[in-house]
This record gives sequence, C-alpha cells and structure tokens, in this order.
Amino acid sequence: MYALYRAVDDVGLEKLANATTSKKAWEILEKTYKGDERVKQVRLQALKGEFERLLMKENEGVTEFISQVETIANQLDKNGEPLPAN
Repeated sequence: MYALYRAVDDVGLEKLANATTSKKAWEILEKTYKGDERVKQVRLQALKGEFERLLMKENEGVTEFISQVETIANQLDKNGEPLPAN
C-alpha cells in the first residue's frame, strides 16, 4: 500500500482512502485512470472520427501531418484499437 500511496497525487490519495488492501487500491486506480468500457468505446469512436477527418492543411508540412497521424494512432493503440499494419 505504501508504494501505491507514494505513486499517486493528492487526488489519488483521496480515492484510495477507503481501500483496505493493496489489491482494492489497485482496482480503484485502474478503474479511475483507465475508465470503464463504455467510456473507452466513446473515446475510441471520437478518435476514429478524428482520424477519418484528418486532412493535410495547405500550409502544413508533411512532418507536421505525419505527427498528427502518429498521435492519433498512438492514442488508438493505447486504448486497445491499433491500426491495421497494411
């Protein structure tokens, strides 16, 4: 429990106040920072929509555009929806 308390900020400490075991504390943190399945699905839909609407702006360089694509792709991957490697 000590390691978990040391790893979180003040807001996290408040969430862990009622945890009686490290397993319970871990479950609270996991739910708090990962979100439930419905929230995750909404986040994925938003990211997919953002990805589909991506267009390179007229005054934008290729490097900046690729950076935007990579950012969205990484967020999708982090949320369990990697892009196909075609």
